[in-house]
Amino acid sequence: IVDGYRFLMKHYRPGDRVCMFGFSRGAYAARCLAGMLNKVGLLPPDNDQMVASAYERYLDTSSDGKELAKDFKEQLGRHCPIEFLGLWDTVSSVGLITSRHLPFSASNSAVKTIRHALALDERR
Repeated sequence: IVDGYRFLMKHYRPGDRVCMFGFSRGAYAARCLAGMLNKVGLLPPDNDQMVASAYERYLDTSSDGKELAKDFKEQLGRHCPIEFLGLWDTVSSVGLITSRHLPFSASNSAVKTIRHALALDERR
C-alpha cells in the first residue's frame, strides 16, 4: 500500500487518469490504496517523511482519528481521483490483520468505476 502511495506521490499529475488493478492479495492492496487516497489524500512529491504519518492516519478508525485524517487531507493532501479499480478474486492478507478491515476497503465512493471478477468454483 505504502509503495503504491509513494509511486503516485512521485508520478501523479493533476488530470492523470489513475487506474488500479490487482489479483488476490494484490486486489486487496489496490482497494486499500484507493481507500488511503480517499481518507488522507495524496501528499505532494518529495514528502517521503510524511508517508508514515499519512498511513497512520489512514489506519486510525477512532472518532479522533477520523477528524485527524480529515484535517490531514485538507491541509496536506492533493485530490487524486481513481478512474477505475479492476479486481480479481480479492483476498485480504491472512494472518497479518486479524478480523480488521482497513478503512474504505469494502466500499469507496471516491472511485469512479469498480469491477470485480470472482471465480465461481475455486478451491484452495
